[in-house]
Amino acid sequence: ILKIWTDIPDGVTETFVHPSIESDEIKNITALWRDRVWEYRLMKDPYVKKYLEDNGFEIVTAEFTRIPNDTKTLADDEVSGVAKLLAKLEEDEDVTNVYHTMANDIPDEE
Repeated sequence: ILKIWTDIPDGVTETFVHPSIESDEIKNITALWRDRVWEYRLMKDPYVKKYLEDNGFEIVTAEFTRIPNDTKTLADDEVSGVAKLLAKLEEDEDVTNVYHTMANDIPDEE
């Protein structure tokens, strides 16, 4: 991968990696779990970090998110209640991230 990054032309280029630690959960989510684990090890490698820094690469964002395999569509009257619960959880200073499996769009706050 360092060879690929060496040949990037000047300008803005995006590279996506999907790092993950090895777990039963990731093994059940994707058949590409070995690639994800390799990407995790790659991005944690001090040599790779130094290479990126020495060659002017900038990591713009890095985030963790969960994407459900299965979602559930709720009735309209249920969506409002779930949306209020999610909003309350997100307001709590002790809560870092809130995830759900609701397929419905969350309505804008009124």
